[in-house]
Amino acid sequence: MKLVEIAEHQLPHQIITNCKPYLNMIGDSKFQLYRGETHKLEDKSVQLFDTYEERRPRDTIVAYHKIYDDVVFKLTGIRFRSNRIAFVTPNKNEAEEYGKVGYFYPVDNFQYLYFQGIGDFTIHVGPIIGDKIHELANQIVQKAKDKEFIAKLVNNAGSNLKYSEDNTLNGFEMVYHTFDQLTAIKLKGYIISKAIDFTVEQIKPRMRFNTKLLEARAEEIMIYCKQYYLWFK
Repeated sequence: MKLVEIAEHQLPHQIITNCKPYLNMIGDSKFQLYRGETHKLEDKSVQLFDTYEERRPRDTIVAYHKIYDDVVFKLTGIRFRSNRIAFVTPNKNEAEEYGKVGYFYPVDNFQYLYFQGIGDFTIHVGPIIGDKIHELANQIVQKAKDKEFIAKLVNNAGSNLKYSEDNTLNGFEMVYHTFDQLTAIKLKGYIISKAIDFTVEQIKPRMRFNTKLLEARAEEIMIYCKQYYLWFK
């Protein structure tokens, strides 16, 4: 029996009509994605949601959110943490932690990213970035008297000066205490850039970007789409 023939007996017509790329991908498997919503929603309803062009994190400090976003952007070229994103999981129990659980269906074409074995991206990646920031900051402070070395780092600070005005990032106290403010700001940019590069290499082997969706089990999956349906059975 073809997918459409199965779907016509099981799925609401809006989903059959508007979610064909996703339905074709999952085929006749029993694979299902879930999303928890905090809005007041009726049972046995189908709701259409728009994703945000500039998503603001609910629980994560904004500066760290930007770093996480830079990590996935460097891996994929898509801002999977901030732009047109819906977070879902194939684990219904996980979705229940975020609100009323709906069956998730992205509208039209979509892209996706997850990391094998990582249930919460920020919980896994946060310590990697934090530890690397502390490690690099300590190394730089210990070599503070090497003017040529410090000058080379300052010249390679790169584009991450966008973090220079943010005081919510931990690990830079000794850098600001040891160097003048302008030098410390540039070193902060260098440290963040290197911490991002290091994190990218650490998690890259686990990356599943537009591949092996049906192999996901309990991972946090980032879906890039403009709209999606939630079906509350």
